[in-house]
Amino acid sequence: MNRNQWRTWAVIANSVLLVAVVGCADQPEIESSPVGANATAGAIQLSNVLVDPPPEGDSYKPHESAVVRFTVFNQASQPDELKSVEAEVATEVRLMWDQDCDGTAEPSSAIPVKADGTVPDPMGDPPFIGTVYFLEMEGLKEEIRSGTTVPLVFEFKDAGSIAVPATVLTGEDVTLPPLGCRHG
Repeated sequence: MNRNQWRTWAVIANSVLLVAVVGCADQPEIESSPVGANATAGAIQLSNVLVDPPPEGDSYKPHESAVVRFTVFNQASQPDELKSVEAEVATEVRLMWDQDCDGTAEPSSAIPVKADGTVPDPMGDPPFIGTVYFLEMEGLKEEIRSGTTVPLVFEFKDAGSIAVPATVLTGEDVTLPPLGCRHG
């Protein structure tokens, strides 16, 4: 390459970098982890956002349901609550919470998140076994394959919206805790 071609490539590279930096300035921080996706917006941190592996085969079929697991942590000195979650690939996303730790999670209109903490421990302190809160995506509108991501938007009362791509797990040697919790 001659000198003018190098200059042209340098200008293009710098322009792309500038657009990437400016275009992402107000977006939540998103990163991947070995288990699921992580996102931070304001005082709320979502971690290990993932979709359970399909029960049969390597994909969910239209009209099936899927479970989404995640961990939420609030770094603010005031409590917040998860009000809803949107998923374009589902007709409905239900918030599920086993508030009584009886092994059965029930639909909830909101999931509280403690100040400087996470969802309140059911029935007092641990130990407990299982998943205290999760999401159910009902009526999938399209096939969702293992190893892909599903865009979700978490809506918090005070923290606002957080978009995160939930990783769809593959069924290879995955051991997940049971849905709902039990004192252990």
